[in-house]
Amino acid sequence: MLPITQLIYFSLSVIVLIIIPGPTMLYLISRSLLQGQKAGMISLLGIVTGDLFYILLSSFGLSTALFTFPLLFHILKLSGALYLIYLAYQAVRVPSFDSTKSHKGLIKDKPQKLFVIGLLTTISNPKVALFFVSVFSQFLDPKSGDIGHQFLLLGSFFITISLLINSLIIFSASKSKIRLSKNPKLIKVQNWAIAGILMALAIKMAFTGI
Repeated sequence: MLPITQLIYFSLSVIVLIIIPGPTMLYLISRSLLQGQKAGMISLLGIVTGDLFYILLSSFGLSTALFTFPLLFHILKLSGALYLIYLAYQAVRVPSFDSTKSHKGLIKDKPQKLFVIGLLTTISNPKVALFFVSVFSQFLDPKSGDIGHQFLLLGSFFITISLLINSLIIFSASKSKIRLSKNPKLIKVQNWAIAGILMALAIKMAFTGI
């Protein structure tokens, strides 16, 4: 069993990783603003699945897979970036920004797409990849028992913290959506802001190296 202090330091590291603005946070905010809390939570499930992907890679000693095969990583990044650019276009393509019409005109992603893009956003996020390659393993201690159990424990902490913090982000963004929808003049600003976030995320995803 890992010492309590070790778990506290690990939890603090995870919190810092999550609250620093990055692709996953921006994607959750944009989806929650555009489609509401349910869409944000579905996207979060994809993001958490991506976290599990890295946890499993790390547990089998394969966390450097994306470093060993950079082409795979770049393909994932490019695919995600192109789709985010498409989403940005969809956010501003509606000619009318009436509060009752503009959101109906937007093409909203189906649950499976929300999940897949959330997953892709996490897997192609250099910040997450680097955390699991260079930080996660530092909290493992062979003297504290079975390494497999430690992976399970730390992974559980990571997922729990991610769910809690990102759920708060989704809740806040979806509440903002409700307030904005009551003011037709702000709908145009909201949609362009969402497009800006998605474009910035696409550029960051495409040109940030691992």
